[in-house]
Amino acid sequence: MNDVVVVAESLHACYRAAFEAMGVPSQHSFVCADGLHYADLHGIKTHGAQALNRLYLRMLRDREVDPAAVPTVVSEHGGTCVVDGGNGVGFVAAEFALRQAMFRAGEYGVAAVAVRNSSHCGCMGWYTATAAEQGMIALASTNCGTQGLIPPPGGRDRLLGTNVVAAGAPAASMAAFNLDMSAAVVAAGRVRMARDEGRAVPAGWLADDDGDAVTDPSAYFDGRARLQFLGGSPVTGGYKGYGLAILADTLSGVLGGAGVGPVPHHDPTARADADIGHFFLAIDVTRFRADFHDGMDTMLRALVDSTPVERDRPVTYPGLPESRYRAGLSGTISLPSAVAVELSKVAEELGVPGPEVVP
Repeated sequence: MNDVVVVAESLHACYRAAFEAMGVPSQHSFVCADGLHYADLHGIKTHGAQALNRLYLRMLRDREVDPAAVPTVVSEHGGTCVVDGGNGVGFVAAEFALRQAMFRAGEYGVAAVAVRNSSHCGCMGWYTATAAEQGMIALASTNCGTQGLIPPPGGRDRLLGTNVVAAGAPAASMAAFNLDMSAAVVAAGRVRMARDEGRAVPAGWLADDDGDAVTDPSAYFDGRARLQFLGGSPVTGGYKGYGLAILADTLSGVLGGAGVGPVPHHDPTARADADIGHFFLAIDVTRFRADFHDGMDTMLRALVDSTPVERDRPVTYPGLPESRYRAGLSGTISLPSAVAVELSKVAEELGVPGPEVVP
């Protein structure tokens, strides 16, 4: 079936209204909608409209998270603090923590904030892009709480999550550098998309317990296959993804006291991804170099001006394709027909306006 084109602002309004209908306060609903809409506007299909009902509304519907939770600073010292998310919607806790990091970086030059007791917070690239828009470098990470999805190299027990590390930096006239990457070879959402669309996944994404390649995406969801770490097998660099996963659990979990995959949750009845943690580091670049933005332009421009292997595929860098995708939009967004139908159904059930379809 063909995609359905909707008015972008109406999609954002649908998100806001849906979160409010589920008990999320108005101001927090705007934050949640902004996080989801960032994915839609930048071509990140796994973290936008497709995630609204499947992930966030489901958690609220099943009372896995507190819709009215207010994140709080539980300890602080100079440019550092720890935030408790109150087991609320992850967007709210993470955005609050990012603002804390940027505010403190404005005062101290560099600041770091760890978050515990949170939930899934969307694209980490949204947060690093937000910091870059404010003229700051940001490093960010999130883990999967106590959920274990991938075994360590050489092991069979699935102990680590598809943890994420992101980084962003502003430039003068070039698109901001913005890296958002999972420690796994691919995000689980892309495997889900392949299953829903009836496509096989490339060899290298999934492997069975013996390490043999699996291309049936359904095998991941019924437990017959697991995601591989970035780099694949140890021979091809899988230890690098493994190391990134541990780094994310260290910063997002251990540092602030959130859950980590290798350590079972103290409550055996808790959900698999309980107590997710986040981490944000913000750097005020003006404390280091007044013409930092120009320096970034020089470096990034040298990359895109370099000679490509294929003439019609010029060299790019993280953040540039997403920036070009957004620039190419004209107030509308294309959604897979199944997603558009689901959004309309959810909106009707909640008694809120659905996204406006363009004829």
